[in-house]
Amino acid sequence: MKKILFAAFMFGALSASAETLLFSGSGSSGTLPTGEAWAIIADPTLRDVPTWGVPGLGQGNASYGGPDALIEFSVTFTNLPVGITIDETPDPTPLGYDDYTRFQGLNGVYWNIAYTGTNTVTFFAPGNGSGIQAGQQFFVNVAFAGGALTTVAFTGTETTIPEPSTFALLGAGLGVAGLIGRKLR
Repeated sequence: MKKILFAAFMFGALSASAETLLFSGSGSSGTLPTGEAWAIIADPTLRDVPTWGVPGLGQGNASYGGPDALIEFSVTFTNLPVGITIDETPDPTPLGYDDYTRFQGLNGVYWNIAYTGTNTVTFFAPGNGSGIQAGQQFFVNVAFAGGALTTVAFTGTETTIPEPSTFALLGAGLGVAGLIGRKLR
């Protein structure tokens, strides 16, 4: 019986940890596996730089379709033309509409940015519980420097953690398993 309880505990603990969802795409537009549209767009009224985005520059916000709270979003662009790189220029007006690299989550909260090389950017939710829950609005823009770009190829990850109710359900299940184990002794 102890082995059964231990196995149930380990299964619950593993299912309650962070999960990484993989995605990829190519072309000028498409849809991520969690249902959000993406597009590559250049706005000539701004800096006129190509920008990959979810849902796409000037397209408003996307509604997150993932199963759990999104806490990290990373994308790597592959086979970029020679001279094209992710534009790491800091956004001078992060509260306005523009074509800089950024991730805006719930209530206008901007996520932290980390660049790896010239073709990967990772966005992290701030440590104040600002992850994106299913159905909440967000957008992401990744600007490019070095020339025109109308299509892209990319891979990426979305790191999620279960919402708090999942942990409560896990705790309740473990409590019931403990009571059953106690009664069987």
